[in-house]
Amino acid sequence: MHLLDSAAMVADWRLVDLDRPKEAGEALHRQLALVGPDTVRTQVRYGVRHALAYACAGKIDHA
Repeated sequence: MHLLDSAAMVADWRLVDLDRPKEAGEALHRQLALVGPDTVRTQVRYGVRHALAYACAGKIDHA
């Protein structure tokens, strides 16, 4: 696993389910900054969730 805190990443993603996508996008942004650039699969997996959170928040430019 390439996440320093997998529980935090999952909790951040769940903010979307709690109808708090803007907070989720910001939290996922912080978590993704901790993921190494050589972990492409992890970057993509959570990067897509990050983009979806911002899209749900109506921030298409960030998505």
